[in-house]
Amino acid sequence: MKNLLKLTSVLMSYLILILFSINATVAYAQENAPKKYMDYSTLDNIITVVQYKDTGLAFSYDDYNYSPSSTYSLYHLKNNNAKKIFGNANHAYFYAINRNDNIVYFKNNDPRYVVDSELYHNFDTTYTTAFYTHADEIEKNNSIKKVVTKKVNKEFNSNYNSNNIESFSFEEKYDLKGTKYTTFIMRPQENNPNNFFTGVYNDNFQYLSTNTISVDFDNKNRPFITEYNGESVSLIIVDNKNLLRFSINENIQSNIYVVDNHFYFLGEDFTLNSYSFNGNKFSLDKKYTGSIKQLTTDKDGNLWALKNADGRKIVSKLENNELMEKYEVNKDMTNLSVYDDNNMTVYTIDKFTTINNTEDNNCNDTNDTNDTKNNTNNNDKNNIKRLTQTGSPINTKTLLILASLLTTLGGTVFIKKRL
Repeated sequence: MKNLLKLTSVLMSYLILILFSINATVAYAQENAPKKYMDYSTLDNIITVVQYKDTGLAFSYDDYNYSPSSTYSLYHLKNNNAKKIFGNANHAYFYAINRNDNIVYFKNNDPRYVVDSELYHNFDTTYTTAFYTHADEIEKNNSIKKVVTKKVNKEFNSNYNSNNIESFSFEEKYDLKGTKYTTFIMRPQENNPNNFFTGVYNDNFQYLSTNTISVDFDNKNRPFITEYNGESVSLIIVDNKNLLRFSINENIQSNIYVVDNHFYFLGEDFTLNSYSFNGNKFSLDKKYTGSIKQLTTDKDGNLWALKNADGRKIVSKLENNELMEKYEVNKDMTNLSVYDDNNMTVYTIDKFTTINNTEDNNCNDTNDTNDTKNNTNNNDKNNIKRLTQTGSPINTKTLLILASLLTTLGGTVFIKKRL
């Protein structure tokens, strides 16, 4: 009899431990599952979105028929609502979009004018305006062109006159701390498109080239330059005024991003490649599974990805060289603009979802994964985070019932033996 009771007690304890372990595993999975933001709103012809805190600034053409007479409008995207704050601008197209804190700078190309117009948008006041009169735009353009021509002549032992340069454009970019860099492209003769110069400079640094370049900043606020020469791509990282140069022989399908001592890009199959580097030596250390739709960085230079995962669309953040799933969104989304962990906008050409994780707006962490159009209500205040359940849930009440049944079973066996 004692052996039977001992065996029953051991079995009961073992089963309870298993059930508690399963419950803990499920709870951990629930806690680490990506939050669902499946609802979306519609807005036609979204070209790009710039995120600042909980608000996205959307650039949208007013019609599908792009032409020199096309107009565009700006919208604030917040809580899955779109509010027009600047409308029907009569310019052919916009470019050179850069954010410095709460100000977004951008340029308009308009064939009616000699040089492109510089505009800015203030998120705090929702005010959008031009920086200068057109006469002042011409004066600024000529001033920078004169500086650049001197730099090019000195670097390449040439003798160009800034007054005779056929084609010149510049862009002002800002690093993570708001320091300004000027990038440029200069073509001395319009009829010789293969003869051009590019570069980036400020008071403390300059890099000039005869190839196409792009400039960005990593999470340590180091400038890095991607240089394209035919099928060859070089990455130049400016590390305390030392240039770390890497030649990459890959079919690159995205921009290159630098985080700590790694650089990342999408390969020909749209998988994410991770290369580690030490000094001027580098090596491939990881290929991530899954198809990536887009890569981008937040205000601190952290890398984010929008990826396909088993029929779902997932927003992931790179943490310790691992892509950690943060949010699940509508499967049609193709683009991502991120301010920080809690504030971002995912979008495609005609729909968008705003994520403000501090308030759980638009979050729908429930068993219902159906997408809802134009639903901006907070659906998560009273919801318990949980996975989509495929069977009966295992919770504390269930464990107590099972424990009670096992105890009763043991007691019944004991009574029958006594009788």
